[in-house]
Amino acid sequence: MKHLTMVFICFVCSFSFSQDELKNEATTFINSNPIFSNLSKEKFFLHTNKTTYFSGEPINYKAYVVSDNTNLPSLITTNLHLSMYNFKKELIKHQLVFVENGTVNGSIELEKELNSGIYYLVLDTNYHAGFNQKNISEIQIINLSDNKSSIADNNEYVDSLVEQKTGIQVAFFPESDVLLSEANNTLFYKISLNGLPLETKGELINSFNNVVLGKLVSNKDGLGSVNFVCYPEQEYYFKITHDNKVYEIAVPQAQKEGFVIHYESNNSSLKEVRFSIRVNNDTAIKNDNETILAVIHRNNTCKSVIPFKVSKDTNSYLLSVNEESLFNGVNMISLFTNKNETISTRRFFHDKNKNIELSIDKSKETKDSLTLDLKMLNRYIEANTSVSILPEQSIVNNSFNTIYNAFLISPYVSKINNFKNIDLALQFVNPKNNILDASKEVVIREVENGMSISGEIITHLNNLNGYKVLFTSKENGYALIENIVDKNKFSFNNLLLYHPSKYDLALLNPIGKVVVANFKIDDQKLKYPVDSILDIKQNIKLKNKSHAAKSVAVEDQFHVIFEGEQLNEVLLFGKERKKEVVEDEFPDVGYINNPGELGNGFTRQKTKSDIECIGCTLFDYLDQFYELKTVVDSDGDSQVIFRTRGVNTIHGPIDALLIIDGVISHPSILTDIRAEDVKVVKLNRSGAGYGIQGSNGVIMVELKKPEDYLNSERSSPDKTKIFSSKTTFGFTKSIDLSKEQSLIFNSQTALEKYGTIDWIPNFTLRPNTSNYINIAKENFTGLKLIINGFNNQGDLVSQEINIPLN
Repeated sequence: MKHLTMVFICFVCSFSFSQDELKNEATTFINSNPIFSNLSKEKFFLHTNKTTYFSGEPINYKAYVVSDNTNLPSLITTNLHLSMYNFKKELIKHQLVFVENGTVNGSIELEKELNSGIYYLVLDTNYHAGFNQKNISEIQIINLSDNKSSIADNNEYVDSLVEQKTGIQVAFFPESDVLLSEANNTLFYKISLNGLPLETKGELINSFNNVVLGKLVSNKDGLGSVNFVCYPEQEYYFKITHDNKVYEIAVPQAQKEGFVIHYESNNSSLKEVRFSIRVNNDTAIKNDNETILAVIHRNNTCKSVIPFKVSKDTNSYLLSVNEESLFNGVNMISLFTNKNETISTRRFFHDKNKNIELSIDKSKETKDSLTLDLKMLNRYIEANTSVSILPEQSIVNNSFNTIYNAFLISPYVSKINNFKNIDLALQFVNPKNNILDASKEVVIREVENGMSISGEIITHLNNLNGYKVLFTSKENGYALIENIVDKNKFSFNNLLLYHPSKYDLALLNPIGKVVVANFKIDDQKLKYPVDSILDIKQNIKLKNKSHAAKSVAVEDQFHVIFEGEQLNEVLLFGKERKKEVVEDEFPDVGYINNPGELGNGFTRQKTKSDIECIGCTLFDYLDQFYELKTVVDSDGDSQVIFRTRGVNTIHGPIDALLIIDGVISHPSILTDIRAEDVKVVKLNRSGAGYGIQGSNGVIMVELKKPEDYLNSERSSPDKTKIFSSKTTFGFTKSIDLSKEQSLIFNSQTALEKYGTIDWIPNFTLRPNTSNYINIAKENFTGLKLIINGFNNQGDLVSQEINIPLN
């Protein structure tokens, strides 16, 4: 169903038309126009810890998925596909990752044999694939053994595919693509010299009487605009003087009829946007008493309709559109006739000021470390962010692609470089889709949420009424029981199964006993269409070290050179955390060494064969561990803390982080869980592997699964009665960040340019309080923080800040 707003306008003329008549015509338009399908869409942003990598390094990333219209975390799908393509656009890696509340973080391990070049990371879902709009990020990979070309400094971009011309060239872009005779026009232009943007000045001159009608001023991108009135049978030209040479470039001829959409930027605000629709006498007479519908839309979704009637006596109409009738970010306003014919279109940008402002202050600085205090200044809702921490002199990250750009601009238009005057820049870029053709390309695809294991039960039993199927997977933490459907079929849906992993199936009779059966498993099919070749049409934009424009083909390789010093050696080594000293007063019952588990090597498994109270809760149970202390404060809230942890360097609460069955939980839940339901308790006193949130230690509780309650004497699963299988594909686990590979450079200078400091994929910004980040200073002279994220109301945080070090 199409939901939109009908907005009515105030005319410059002195009379009005029937509001009911306009409403009826707008309703007819909405119901009959096939262009606006108003289908829900998704948008993606990929924040990588940097954008230039050496072969053999891991790519650490955080992915964000939101609804296209609202920028709220997308609830359409949980299955996100991440594909990696080489510089030949051939698929080399594919990951399926699980998105929860619009975010997921992970990693991609790069082989040491990868060739240098530009590589592409593509985010997509099966549902979004139907819209034929790929989200593509570029990274650069350097293999020092290639020794073929120079590294690109990504801090600035220039067009790589520039048509080589000589002299001054001017490209004209009339506002809303209409240069109208006998009307006031805004003419946008792009001035180039030998194919490259030129910042210059000039004049607009009437050829008939050589009168100067306006001054020309182009910015560093060669862009500018001039306002003037065109008259029939008169010609106009630009006069530009450069290097003592005068250039005269003719302005295109004005058309006799049309509608000009003029954006009244000076009269617009956060709460309201204004447009003036300009026509000449010929257009007004020809369209007298005709209804025109101004439609606010983007990507085939209609936001609001503004109907008005043309009068032969009126040449200008003022449209006022309120904030609720606009999208956040890029919008399009198009004029339609009541026969669904497009007359004119203009792009504009509206920022609803839904950005999170941060203050970042030094809380504590020592010789070896720095503690930063981050505070939200204008929002009161918790935000989820990712933070990349680099040396201030780093050139391994191009931060052009921010979450702000990814959600408000880039899904709708090709890349723009000028964010200071976005409206000006929008007039020179191409839309991502044509409003008349894009709806024809949409294919409604199925939504993917988790995975399914289904099949048939093969047994000699004729009647399976009351029987159930038990599905277990220790690696994935599953123990599920489902009923049998359609005589002998079963299905387990919405599963989060990692690949590769194992799972078991067993047939349970009506009293819960495992009986002999075999299973025929349906083929696991990947619904998402993974392309073996990436089909993209875009320029690779690079810049060489000398800041001169240079084209670099994607097949070119890279040889790292910095200030005359050849970076001919970069060593990869595994970063191994220092082992925790376990004091005798905390004896180990067991030692856990699970490769994929956070805090591996710091976690102690605790079990008690005898529960020393009858009917006690998990809160009482934890108090029996010597390492822990349980407290009920004056407000009646439960707390669990480690008795001895040494000096706490972080200001704030001292509660241990509580994780129950993999989910971070509040201590108040401890009184609702019975001790006999606990399978195992794991203690990580140092909090290693859990960052700031685990700074007071971590308590992990694993509760019993259904099979743990099976009577061991009567129905203990017999291995001969259990069907075992393996996944053929599934979700990808990220590598343990505590084992992340680091680089050793051959000089401090190289480290400053190409090294990294830290990557925090899940940093929670809490309102009305301090949020601390601890950073190792080493020998760096300054830091660069790149922060991206959002909250559940669609407010964005996108900030890059440089911090000098003492």
